[in-house]
Amino acid sequence: MKQKDFGLLFKVAQGLGYYPVLKLIQRSSKEDTIISEGFYHEFSEAITEAYNSDGRYLTRGQNLSNIKFKNRAGSVAVVAPTSYGKSELITSSLRPGENICILVPTLALLAQTKKRVLRSEMYEVSQKIITHHEMYNRNDNGFIAILTQERLLKLLESDEKVKFHSLFIDEAHNLLVDGDRERFLAMAIILMVKRNTGIALNFLTPFLNSVKNLKVNFANYDLEEIRIKEFVKAEKIFLCDTRKNRRLFFYDQFMDKYYPASDKIFGRDTELIREKAGQKNIVYINRPVDIEKFTLRFIDLLPPMYNEQIETACNDIAKFLHKDYTLIKALRKGVVFHHGSVPDNVRLFVEYIFSQFQDIKHIVTNSTLLEGVNIPAEKIFILSNKKGSRLLAPSQVRNLAGRICRFSEVFRDSNKDLSLLAPEMYVIGSQFTSESANLHKWISESFKVDRELKDKPSNVLLEKANDVEKLTQKAEVETFLENLSPGITEKDDISYATTDVGRLAFRNNVTEIDILKHEKTMQAKINEMIELGIEASEVSDIIFLISDVFVQLIPEERLFANIRRLLKEEAMNFYSRFLEWRIENKSYSEMIYLFKTYWDHVENTPIPYAYVGKWGDEKRDGHRPNWINLKKKTHEQKINLIIAKIKDEQDFVDNKLMKFVEILNDSGLISYSLYIKLKYGTSDLTQISMLRNGFGGSLATLLREKYSQFIVHQENGSINLRMEILGEMEKNKENMVLVYEASFHVR
Repeated sequence: MKQKDFGLLFKVAQGLGYYPVLKLIQRSSKEDTIISEGFYHEFSEAITEAYNSDGRYLTRGQNLSNIKFKNRAGSVAVVAPTSYGKSELITSSLRPGENICILVPTLALLAQTKKRVLRSEMYEVSQKIITHHEMYNRNDNGFIAILTQERLLKLLESDEKVKFHSLFIDEAHNLLVDGDRERFLAMAIILMVKRNTGIALNFLTPFLNSVKNLKVNFANYDLEEIRIKEFVKAEKIFLCDTRKNRRLFFYDQFMDKYYPASDKIFGRDTELIREKAGQKNIVYINRPVDIEKFTLRFIDLLPPMYNEQIETACNDIAKFLHKDYTLIKALRKGVVFHHGSVPDNVRLFVEYIFSQFQDIKHIVTNSTLLEGVNIPAEKIFILSNKKGSRLLAPSQVRNLAGRICRFSEVFRDSNKDLSLLAPEMYVIGSQFTSESANLHKWISESFKVDRELKDKPSNVLLEKANDVEKLTQKAEVETFLENLSPGITEKDDISYATTDVGRLAFRNNVTEIDILKHEKTMQAKINEMIELGIEASEVSDIIFLISDVFVQLIPEERLFANIRRLLKEEAMNFYSRFLEWRIENKSYSEMIYLFKTYWDHVENTPIPYAYVGKWGDEKRDGHRPNWINLKKKTHEQKINLIIAKIKDEQDFVDNKLMKFVEILNDSGLISYSLYIKLKYGTSDLTQISMLRNGFGGSLATLLREKYSQFIVHQENGSINLRMEILGEMEKNKENMVLVYEASFHVR
């Protein structure tokens, strides 16, 4: 590297068919270090150009996999490293007249995927794009559905005749995990195959040992395998445990040995990051609360980085949220953070800022980065080796490594730095690492080159899942599936719901309650209310009904502890107030002000505690520190807790409460006007249509009030925006958070 003599590397890359590497060497090396003239050079150039795909050079493996993918006869599993162009495989497969489903693992990726599809050459304007199950109409045909597994299952439940020609599942290795979301995905696959045995299932994943592990019970399909085993990048892995010897070691993944990399003693994680940081860096920390703690500690050591671009972003975030949000303080030091408790449109804006602002060097994030988020970064620092309560699996660690030095960055025309082919990855033992963590063993299990990654198919609906301890859970899941689609399992020992509320509970994916055990109790209460002529016309009535009919039947397990709070009057009052804000379509800044006013009141009571869930640091009514003492928090701390709390509560309402609201509404216990406002925050049909099309509430309101002439209503129900709207919004100095969000809906 130092001598810039890449002759040997050039020949090796040529022999392996790593044509993007050849072009990078040609851009970055001295002319006399490679053969630059004569027949051999001309012949080499001709071969390389044969792998030029619209200005992007492909490796031999990429090109072969693309050919195989285009010529596939049925279902396929593509196993290829991160940044190998799996997204392009999806967009190149769009076909007018076919119902196509693109499944994404998180809500945050809906907008990004929609934007990619809208701007694809294969997309036709006449094709309807569905990002919410309620956008689907029974006569729709030739549409593209971009959905999470929950929304896909709801779509399939809404119309038993809807069929798909193909399904694309990105990050398909998630199917192996046993959780509600992964089970919903398996159920959706079963239903789709049952309705169309010729459906083309496309599983896309960076890591998988055997494609057989993707086979789901009750669904007959064979999988062709397309696997790329190329290793264009080779990570340089370093370990420094600042809790123990505090020295930096280099890990040789070929010899499985550690070698001293520096004589320096690193006393803190921040010291190592500052010294070893590149132009763009990822800092991985597991828990959102720790992400923000680290960010505050880190930015205290950094100089301010004022410029007009950063100031504009800071001012817009302050207007959208609050001037005392830690993200703003961090931005002025060249740092951003990114986790699930950051409002969705702000999180998208953070990704944009990190990607486009040269002075923003660090993004502190967690597993939200594992789910297909693409950002430019050349180095990663891992300060905790967990995802949630579990260790990061070897496949997840390698997935993290794949997030740095992505091909789009390494092989862009302006790059001449070959060192990006050997990106640096630092594992740091820190206060965010478990004291019992054996980092040496963990690194070895994840990166030793001859260590085979093993799949662990634990999802009870997979053919290869054979955990005897989960037989009861498997039977429960099969019962759930059979109640969604009678006869699909072909088993004759399944019990079915016999009441309307029981069937509604299954259709609304209620997993918190033993439906068959309690359906008659629930139905009796609903019948009694119907006989009494009860119809909820106030939010407080709905909260009471949810508590009385459903919540008290939820078992007292830690998993469901959060929703069981609705049995307490204090929590019922809080959610009544919170849902009122939703009905009134309050902006984020308005909700922050109202929340702060409420907390100021609570702080002056004899019990100055507030429930904040995972953000808590004190215990009150259980074994977990889910509470804070408001008297012990500064104004800035309260503001940041409120912003996170609002996002968490919005997710709680959408994912937990609204399915019970749907059951009550279908049972005739909620007035239509209240139901519509509670669901959408408005009764305006245009805004509702925009919300169903994936627009955020604040953006939908702004567009309806000021930019209706730029809204394009298509006959199929889709809504897009005219390109001119972005310039007009910038001209009017609209908040850049909303301008950037609007860009995801422009064709």
